[in-house]
Amino acid sequence: MQFAESFMQVLDMDGFGGVVLRRVLQGGGRALRYHLWGASRSGWTRRCWNFLPITITGQTSHSQDGPFRLPPSTMLFWTIDRGSLSGYWLNGMFQEHLVGKAYGSQSMAGPLQRVLMRSAASAMPRAKASEWHYGPGFDPQKAAAQHQALTTLVLASGAEVEWLTDADDGLADSVFTHDPSLMTDHGAIILAMGKALRLAEPGLHEAAYNRMGVPILGRIEHPGQVEGGDCVWVDSRTLAVGRGVRTNQDGIQQLANLLTPKGIQVYGYDLPLWHGEEACLHLMSVISPLADDLALVYAPLLPAAFYQMLRARGIRLVEGDAEEFFASNGLSPNVLPTAPREVIAVAGFPKTAAAMAAAGCRVSTFEADALCVACEGGPTCLTRPVLRQ
Repeated sequence: MQFAESFMQVLDMDGFGGVVLRRVLQGGGRALRYHLWGASRSGWTRRCWNFLPITITGQTSHSQDGPFRLPPSTMLFWTIDRGSLSGYWLNGMFQEHLVGKAYGSQSMAGPLQRVLMRSAASAMPRAKASEWHYGPGFDPQKAAAQHQALTTLVLASGAEVEWLTDADDGLADSVFTHDPSLMTDHGAIILAMGKALRLAEPGLHEAAYNRMGVPILGRIEHPGQVEGGDCVWVDSRTLAVGRGVRTNQDGIQQLANLLTPKGIQVYGYDLPLWHGEEACLHLMSVISPLADDLALVYAPLLPAAFYQMLRARGIRLVEGDAEEFFASNGLSPNVLPTAPREVIAVAGFPKTAAAMAAAGCRVSTFEADALCVACEGGPTCLTRPVLRQ
């Protein structure tokens, strides 16, 4: 209660009034999920108990990225549950700052701190390979054990795992949490799936983000389709999107409409049909960034214009082994960075692992023949990064 009273006193002192809370949704931290536009005093007391705002006259503060100058009469918000700066007020608007935020990811290889996953034991126990387009090597019990091995590696990296759901809903592909949403530094974008059996999954992600205190930046609406496996952050201001059987131009345009106002450029690149409409060839089937300046690729299937962009930006390309690419059903280049040059890969493809090691990467592997190879989804597909920084 004392924090809420302090909060209201600062508002009264600075004369902002209730409407200054209009963009508190963007601030990060659990309780900031509440929109307080026009909230009454009782609303502030009820909803803002775990925030301590401080008004200052201007000072230099510090973050992990070095010092930054705070403007005069700045109101800071310190989240009591996480004990870290989430943002500040300037010119009557809440300004986001990534120090201590519980979400944000516009990198493919920054240190992984928080990730959304779903256990194969809850998603796949009754899955039929013929229904879900899984290969003959699919075995639900073995897949569950292999998923647990991946989870162990992710936890060992220091990342916090958030679980999507443990409901008995029969949504086997929901184990591939990378696809139904996209995380940005401004909140999550709820995507729209190109595979009919996966249409319910974006709703699971939105419910999880609401529970986790992650704001929703926007949604891809019908007839647009975008799957997360087609989205690759080239850098924090550039998103490449594969246009194929799972992601269409309408969806890419909607994504651009959401991200362009945030200073992010979105580029769409055509993907080949490869094994047909029922198979899964995402852009991330042929590229996995390993660091900001390094990526593992299967170059023959890379869109030519995308290849040229990567080369023009000085990104070194590590070529995956062609035989292993086909033997893995296209999964050998799909690796999960937990930090720059620290990656998790599917076991059994030593030439690809050796190529990454020669480029300075430390490679951890797990057996995944019944999970990744059989079900067309690698370690990246099995994770949705919520916070990388």
